[in-house]
Amino acid sequence: MLVSIVGGRLVTEETFGLLSVVVSICSLVALYQEFCGHAEMMTGIDEKLSKNWHSLFNWNIFGSILVGVFGAITVVFSVVALVLDANLIAGLVIALVLGFEVILQIFYLCFLKRTREAYEHYEPQTDEVASEEI
Repeated sequence: MLVSIVGGRLVTEETFGLLSVVVSICSLVALYQEFCGHAEMMTGIDEKLSKNWHSLFNWNIFGSILVGVFGAITVVFSVVALVLDANLIAGLVIALVLGFEVILQIFYLCFLKRTREAYEHYEPQTDEVASEEI
């Protein structure tokens, strides 16, 4: 059992595991709020970009699952590497997952740029225009 001292208290690996689950859930909720906020802001301005924000959230969920699954596979390969020389396979798996995450981050930055540009050119309705429509 792994025990470490954090802030003068003994903390077990179960505590670290529980904290990592809580942090992961909070991170997922924050990501959802961020992407849905961008999507809602683009509704009525650029519908395609709004849908892209929702799609990007789904791809980020998929990427997170990939990181978890391939992380577990890498641990298994590390154990196998003690018996066989599987370091190359583990390295390739890590490279593929990191490449996927880099691509997601590039899309994220592109969507942020497009959102900023769309919002800069957006002119909200004035009270006069809104009252004429009623």
